[in-house]
Amino acid sequence: MPGTYTAPDVERGKRAPEQPVSQDILAGLPMGRILFACPSEMRVEASERVEVRISGNPKEDIVDGLEERGVPRETAAKISPVMKVTLTPDEGGVFDVKALSEDEQLVSGDGFSQWVWSVTPLKSGKHNLYLTASAVLNVPGFGPQKREIPVLTQAVQVRADVAYSAGQFWHSNWQWFSTTLLIPVGLWLWKKRSKRQA
Repeated sequence: MPGTYTAPDVERGKRAPEQPVSQDILAGLPMGRILFACPSEMRVEASERVEVRISGNPKEDIVDGLEERGVPRETAAKISPVMKVTLTPDEGGVFDVKALSEDEQLVSGDGFSQWVWSVTPLKSGKHNLYLTASAVLNVPGFGPQKREIPVLTQAVQVRADVAYSAGQFWHSNWQWFSTTLLIPVGLWLWKKRSKRQA
């Protein structure tokens, strides 16, 4: 998208493209706080609440009243009056992520703004959820611009639910069981019963 600044991908060693956003505008943004609350361990097919809170006041208590499991992570960042926050998995088919709030919200120095998602793991194993917070800025000559703040990554260990896994295995392989085991066993019982009656 023209005019969109992408944060450097430190892990992959990529360099970010030049951004049209004025450094004076960025430097003038106040420091605030971002909180990311996400369980570090989940269970397959069990939905969990993931929450992000942003305040334009660096001294604001944004931890009080959290409902999520796990230890929340906080970071200081430049905050604009409008912030966009997204949550994405590291690969497709691992998590079902449903946003329960708007991506773009107003942020002030009083209290905090809140983003909430319902996250359902679909596969067991260790996977990552990426949080991207973008400062939405009005730049003369360019219109609204989005400056991404470096991504916070949450590694999530997803445990397999034994009952769910067994059900999924049966759902995927019931035809094989029917032709390979159940039908032959049924024929054997029928033949045995027929011999007794004879």
